Amino acid sequence: MVFFTFSCAAVGACFSSKKCVFQDERVKDLREKHKRIWSNGLNRGFSEEELQTFLDVVDNESFRLCFQIQAYLGLRISEAVKVNLEDINFRKRTLRVYSPKTGTINFQYLHNKIREILRERVRSDKQNIVEHGGFLLYPKRSSGSKRNHLD
Repeated sequence: MVFFTFSCAAVGACFSSKKCVFQDERVKDLREKHKRIWSNGLNRGFSEEELQTFLDVVDNESFRLCFQIQAYLGLRISEAVKVNLEDINFRKRTLRVYSPKTGTINFQYLHNKIREILRERVRSDKQNIVEHGGFLLYPKRSSGSKRNHLD
């Protein structure tokens, strides 16, 4: 069971392309299912299959990584977007997480799946990550736009 809610998508990441991720029928079905569950007072996360269905619809690599970090590590959006190379220890399999909400620093264990996801992101995009202060999720401005976008 993966604890990840649609409220975490409030960053606007649902707009990973010209159409909203939530317009996809597969995601609409998941959203309706979880609305019913939340309205009954139950806090139920996604199953692995439901999470994979959601991630399959997200076509933007940065947004997908953000959602994966949140889902597999249980991070808030404010914590996920601040993941930095300096915070990751691949050898010890830990991620240092600063929580602005609580003002604390915690360490998360990186299980194999998220460790490989993060390692691949660093391998494939290390130059850009370094150029953006080590942040795995960095803003990219489109020409003439004042609004920041991830990728």
